[in-house]
Amino acid sequence: MGLNMTTDGLVGRDAEIDALDRLLLDVRHRGAAVLVRGEAGIGKSALLHHVCDAAAGRGLQVLATAGVESEMTLPFAGLHQLVRPLLGRLPALPAPQRRALKVAFGMTDDAAPELFLIGLAALTLISDSAADQPLVLVIDDAHWLDRPGAEVLGFVARRLESEAVVMVAAQRDGFPPVLAGPALDDHHLERLDRRSAEDVLARRAPQLEPADRRRLLAEAAGNPLALVELPLERARDDWAPLTLTARLEQAFAARLPGLPDVTQDLLLVAALEDEGDVGEALVAASALRGAEVTADALTSAVEVGLVAVDGGELTFRHPLVRHAIRQRATLAERQRAHIALAGTLRGTDRRIWHRAVAADAPDDAVAAELEDAATRAQRRGGVAAAQAALERAARLTADPAERMRRYLRAAELAFEWGRPDVVDRLLRETAALDVPARERARMTVIREGFEEGIHDVRAGTRMLTEVAAAAAADGRADQALRFLQAAALRCWWADPGAEARARLLEVVEQALDPDDVLEWRCSATWRRSTAGRCPSSGCAPCPTVRSTRRGPRPLASRRASWVTSRWPWSS
Repeated sequence: MGLNMTTDGLVGRDAEIDALDRLLLDVRHRGAAVLVRGEAGIGKSALLHHVCDAAAGRGLQVLATAGVESEMTLPFAGLHQLVRPLLGRLPALPAPQRRALKVAFGMTDDAAPELFLIGLAALTLISDSAADQPLVLVIDDAHWLDRPGAEVLGFVARRLESEAVVMVAAQRDGFPPVLAGPALDDHHLERLDRRSAEDVLARRAPQLEPADRRRLLAEAAGNPLALVELPLERARDDWAPLTLTARLEQAFAARLPGLPDVTQDLLLVAALEDEGDVGEALVAASALRGAEVTADALTSAVEVGLVAVDGGELTFRHPLVRHAIRQRATLAERQRAHIALAGTLRGTDRRIWHRAVAADAPDDAVAAELEDAATRAQRRGGVAAAQAALERAARLTADPAERMRRYLRAAELAFEWGRPDVVDRLLRETAALDVPARERARMTVIREGFEEGIHDVRAGTRMLTEVAAAAAADGRADQALRFLQAAALRCWWADPGAEARARLLEVVEQALDPDDVLEWRCSATWRRSTAGRCPSSGCAPCPTVRSTRRGPRPLASRRASWVTSRWPWSS
């Protein structure tokens, strides 16, 4: 952090500082959420650094997290980092909320709760803590948060007005909005004006000749990070016409060759892991080099401004530093570092992902572990993480049939979390294999969508029903339910024929909990001509159709009830 900070503080950001300071002063009376946006190096992290210092100076509790690119596949990773200091309050939460957060954080293997319940649990945890001491939540690089964690934080952000909590998040331009909503104040950071840019450069490099000063001012074009970092790049006459981001990465990378080999290895391990734990990085670097590596190896990296070390935490000066280190390493060097990390890290899923990234040939053992990781991620509500794990597992699978199965599962998950571009890519990968007729039907359903695109009602209902039967036979109950829902919708809008309805009900009874079959039977046979009444004898009127089962219900049963409670007649 502190990208455009000088010895006297931030330059050219008086209006933004005043606005944030007012929120901190008023936090005991009114909560708020702020999103700071801007290009790389514009000073977003510097503002967050100011918020942290100002909040601590006023006696407020500061909780911080940062999105990291390689953790986008780990569900709720950013949320866990943010609220970890508050987890001692978990026992005081209502039981359903307590269970929801425990599932989200992998502390229990219960079925995944609805995302709303996880958001409510996080909000309760934060608001209860703020009642004792006002809170400031700081989120850097929000564009790299995992999707379910970002949705929970967005849920929290939209409900802070009556809490003693201020949330300040930073997001880079060029990414879809992560935290959005009418309750969030949006601050877009522009480049510094000419006078402010000259001030920053004069403080950073007072020795520059006038010609070099003019050239640097033109090159940086008001970007604070460029004004701070580019003067350290040796002046030369053949500056390449690179983008500013590329120039900044080049400036950071240029400092690496002068560092000791042990320091470069330690930085590479830290750049590939993202947790920021100095102890873990030292253990992995020692394994990589076959000799003990101590914290002294970081001294030179700190001196040249690439990293900072605070206690047991290592942070990179800017995400571009991390990226520059990764890009400068060869493929073989990165693979060796991933292997070292896989052999030393705590946490099953972290180890598996490093093994998977290091693999450069099919490895069925790693693929199977990745599929297990996908199952765990899906159970916690991390659909995007599960999709990424299954896709990587497919690429590492030697058997074509198994590879096809994993690609299709990944495509279904990508459909579920709303990524048609990923669905298209995965289906192209699948189509290159020898796909049997049953799976081609499944591909058609995925491509065209569960609720639309299959225009022949009879053929579409049969296709959906058989794909659902195959999914149920494979143990994929949740995905079978989605196909059954789509087939039942076609029975609702048109008549697929008695044979198609009978087959649908047969598959329903095979795939679902018996207590939910009546609900599905109603949805499969009810017709608009019945004037709003279900023709099945002994059934409640359709507007109040619900399962009567009591007590805990399996995920599949709860999903079936969720589906039937939202049929057109219940609206």
